[in-house]
Amino acid sequence: MPRTHTLVRAVPKLAALTAVTLAAQVVYTVQRDLPAFGGVDASAVLGPAAAPPLRISAFGDSTLTGPGLDRPEQIWIRQAIDRLADRYHITLDSQAVGGSRTQEVLNDQLPNVADTDIAVVVVGSNDALHGIPTSIVRQNLVSIVDYLLPRSKAIIMSGVGDLGSIPRMPAPLHSIARLRGNRIDAVIKEIATISDRIERVAMWELTASRFQQEREGVFAGDLFHPNEHGHRIWADAFYPSLIRALAIVDR
Repeated sequence: MPRTHTLVRAVPKLAALTAVTLAAQVVYTVQRDLPAFGGVDASAVLGPAAAPPLRISAFGDSTLTGPGLDRPEQIWIRQAIDRLADRYHITLDSQAVGGSRTQEVLNDQLPNVADTDIAVVVVGSNDALHGIPTSIVRQNLVSIVDYLLPRSKAIIMSGVGDLGSIPRMPAPLHSIARLRGNRIDAVIKEIATISDRIERVAMWELTASRFQQEREGVFAGDLFHPNEHGHRIWADAFYPSLIRALAIVDR
């Protein structure tokens, strides 16, 4: 009987060790031999000065900094808001930093926020790849939303797309990344229901099939970050949520 108790106690520790090991393998796989692609700052002022002002603040990871792209206007958020530049005088302030997880957004990016019309939050993929427990991700996302709601008229939260489609991710790691990404995406979907001033971009539903089918044509040379075409797919997915957020701002 004592040996059975010892085994029962050891199972959770073994499961935790396995999760950490798998997360380490994923991180090693996606980081080894990567080309030195630096991101760019998507911040910009767009549109005629006489048009109605619109302030957008963005927080998140390399999804918003576009490693491998040549120009900031190729980043999906710039592609999307460019479609509004004939109607608004837009100030886009991006605090995004490549590699950020929810904890970094909470600690390092949010303190820089001023009151804004629309806050865009794009984070969670790195939490998934690093094996951060979903309970911690949920707690951090709730804190992010709680911080932004009094400081913005609308919030757009982007879901996580199909991390398993990343070419640099071989089997079986791509299955692990896809599973963890789905779990984080479910948390984001849950958090987005906290307020009717939050819009969620359904990245998995809207982009996963495209990234799976066009896998070789949507990624940059590092085989990890999307190229301009991949960002265009993201922009198309984001734009309807942006329009709905504008309706919230104009209430």
